[in-house]
Amino acid sequence: MSVYEGSNGRYYTENDLWERFESGAWTPRMWETDTGREIVETEAEEVLMLAPTDPVDLPEGVEIRRDGGFPTIVDSRELRTRSRGLLSR
Repeated sequence: MSVYEGSNGRYYTENDLWERFESGAWTPRMWETDTGREIVETEAEEVLMLAPTDPVDLPEGVEIRRDGGFPTIVDSRELRTRSRGLLSR
């Protein structure tokens, strides 16, 4: 299974990428065949670099789960960050 690390600090499975491509949320702009890196444009017209990474190298708090039969990334680091922000108010 292919996993990508985004320049925004988030992780994506290949299925996550295709869902965004097919929905129009992302537009592929460049793909480097030798490295597997992809550059996409988001709906907000921002550029995002996606670099393939080995799933065993995912940081603590980031895991792959099957959602409806398709693998997706669950990042509990975001939940902890949001929780701390809410508690500190």
